[in-house]
Amino acid sequence: MIELDVAIKLPSQRVTLTTENFSWMTLDRQGVIYNGTDGFNLYEEQSVEFLFHPLPGLAMDSVEHMLVDVDRGGGYGQALRVELYDWTRGDYDIFTYRDGSELELNAPRRYLGPGKAVRIRLRYGDGMGTARVRKIRIEHTGRYS
Repeated sequence: MIELDVAIKLPSQRVTLTTENFSWMTLDRQGVIYNGTDGFNLYEEQSVEFLFHPLPGLAMDSVEHMLVDVDRGGGYGQALRVELYDWTRGDYDIFTYRDGSELELNAPRRYLGPGKAVRIRLRYGDGMGTARVRKIRIEHTGRYS
């Protein structure tokens, strides 16, 4: 491995970091055997938990807006619980996705952990059938100082 000494000039205006600027890791999988953040199904009583973290050097000083989009791939027949971890309270807040709409937060501070990390849990527990997840998208909009 080679380490390069690189200076990054961060923009002074408001910018948006898209999913490609985040790394992720799986924190927990309950019954889900797929390995990734896209192209998987959740069946009855299954859940998966991820931690998204801006790539090194890209965490903003001030995040003014956050978008979480769970692309269901047109399979909206079954409700999917999308839970964001509230770092202030130390517990999850529940948002229910049925129609594939994006979750937009204009005051995301409590959902941003160390290094502006976002902890998300997807849970399917209602009825029978399948909740399909095509892709998870995270965006931060804000400023560097």
